[in-house]
Amino acid sequence: MSKRKKVGLLLLIVVAICLNVTIIKMPNDYRQVKIQISFDIMCDEQGTVQLFYGENYQFSEANSIRFAYDDKNEYQHFVGEIEYPNCWFRWDFPETCESVEIKNVEFANGNHSDLLNANLFENVDSNDISQVYYENDIVYISVDGEDGWVAPGNAVVLEQLITEKDMQNALIIKVIYCVVIDLILLLGFVFSRKVSSLPKELYQNRKLIFKLAKNDFKTRYAGSYLGIFWAFVQPIVTIAVYWFVFEKGLKVGNIVDKSGLPVPFVLWLTAGLIPWFFFSEALPNATNALVEYSYLVKKVVFKISILPVIKVISAVFVHAFFVLFTIILFLLMGYGFDGYTLQVVYYSLCMFMFVLALAYTTCAVVIFFRDLTQIINIVLQIGMWMTPIMWQLDVIKSEILQKIFMLNPMYYVVSGYRDALIYKQWFWEQPQLTLYFWGVTIVIFGIGALIFKRLKPHFADVL
Repeated sequence: MSKRKKVGLLLLIVVAICLNVTIIKMPNDYRQVKIQISFDIMCDEQGTVQLFYGENYQFSEANSIRFAYDDKNEYQHFVGEIEYPNCWFRWDFPETCESVEIKNVEFANGNHSDLLNANLFENVDSNDISQVYYENDIVYISVDGEDGWVAPGNAVVLEQLITEKDMQNALIIKVIYCVVIDLILLLGFVFSRKVSSLPKELYQNRKLIFKLAKNDFKTRYAGSYLGIFWAFVQPIVTIAVYWFVFEKGLKVGNIVDKSGLPVPFVLWLTAGLIPWFFFSEALPNATNALVEYSYLVKKVVFKISILPVIKVISAVFVHAFFVLFTIILFLLMGYGFDGYTLQVVYYSLCMFMFVLALAYTTCAVVIFFRDLTQIINIVLQIGMWMTPIMWQLDVIKSEILQKIFMLNPMYYVVSGYRDALIYKQWFWEQPQLTLYFWGVTIVIFGIGALIFKRLKPHFADVL
């Protein structure tokens, strides 16, 4: 082994150790741990009992459970389910009731359970409540208004309900991430010479790539009277049609954000459609790049590896306009520009790299299997509905199905745009999805680079 390879291997080991230690030291993610809530309640009037749950008194309609209380002056048993770490609770009572009794409040996770105790009612936060006291394992509440609610003054210590099995599952997930990252680094080192040639070519020809991308964008609409104007018309019309069908036709209401505030459906829809427009335009164009520029492929001196990048960058010009259009639309409807919004640049980069990774495989294979173009069009058509763009993932009750849909890398990008523009969440707050997305993208890029290099000598003969 040469000295250069030994230094590279040493750096690889250091990076792997640092990444593994970072992942193992990360706080365990118990967000998928289900906590069951059960309680008995008696009111002097019929109506709806609503249980809100959240973090640090952050309650919203999205995080609430409604129970129909039908038999006044009789105890009714209710059971609900939430996800950790929603440790704070609030009971909202029927509007016309004056007295409420609550007992047998229990929180359970598998075989481990914990009963609500008197300490939680030493300091309560309440509204339209004249008296709250705890006696003989029963909470007695007197309501003197139409919006009576009570929130325990201390958070329920749900950490006590995290079982040993939950801890083991969290550790197993961390170990899996470490193994996957180590394998990616190892494969990258083994095939570094074969794979690294492609990024080098792209960097060395960066000025030519950008120049040809601008020319490709201009010539695409050269034969029409309105020119590049058509590049922006179709996406805007598509958004308008979907908005009219879903909001006006199917009567889809506002989307509720994580703070419980309503979000206009047109904003939520636009934030999901804009990244998909880029993906659905860039991938087919990059796939057919070698076929379209076949006269350049046959030239020995031309670096044909830059052709797929040209097509993807050409699509970036239109995407940049729509990102600006989306931000302006949000500003006009009362959503301010902040640090979270800048994450749109990061998620655009994610999408650019993912499309490019796919393109090097598809553009090489399509030369020998022309039907791939039609297959990609069908996959994109289905993929638009398989990605939560016009529907929310929460409507699927099955956890297994939710996780299957989340395996789609475009889910990370689409939800990322909404996190940046609507939900105001940083990308590092979901480290598992971030690591998964970049792991998949790097693996696909490595495979694509190897396939492209292997088939490259035969391109000119087939074309």
